Amino acid sequence: MTKPAKKETDGDTNNLIEMLGDARKFTIKLKKEFDALPMEAQVLMVEMEDHLTINIELLRYLLSRFNRGIYITVNQPIHSFIPKLEGEKIDHKRLYFIDGITKKSAGKELEGDAYYYIETPRDLVDLIFDLEKIVKKIDLEKEKVFVVLDSITTLLIYNDQRVIEKFAHNMVGRMRSWKMASIMLTSAQTGGEIATFLEQFCDKKITI
Repeated sequence: MTKPAKKETDGDTNNLIEMLGDARKFTIKLKKEFDALPMEAQVLMVEMEDHLTINIELLRYLLSRFNRGIYITVNQPIHSFIPKLEGEKIDHKRLYFIDGITKKSAGKELEGDAYYYIETPRDLVDLIFDLEKIVKKIDLEKEKVFVVLDSITTLLIYNDQRVIEKFAHNMVGRMRSWKMASIMLTSAQTGGEIATFLEQFCDKKITI
């Protein structure tokens, strides 16, 4: 008689994940967490490990699930991030970008209607204004769209915590009204107080 197959437990799955390379490990974790969420979920993601690898695998996963996305970066310039996406065969042409670091560092600005630049990470009103301009270009009745904010941690370097709390609350409110998903990333080293605050109005906190 054939023995019944052993039922895989969460512990077995977690042990298998830990044996894989970082990129594959993050992909499996992301899929496990996000597949259980609605398309319009608002997520706070706490990064325990390699920021760049997580961001790339997050975009890879989201672009497999959504029609297009908006990537807000205050952590690295667009012109240096896009070649990394191309190297990973990620279709960045389905993304709009809002860059909050290039002008401050006098870096290279890319031309095209997919690229938006604010002066510094302090210009949060301009960031929201650019976000609104991008959303007006998209037919939200036909396309599922996500927004990624790459670093609450970096925003806290340039802004008071209360300002970031108000900004993040405002952004999530707009995402809900537009029926779009949002993912805000923060480092595990960031103070727990703001993470606790942000978690209150997000649908899910994911630690990865």
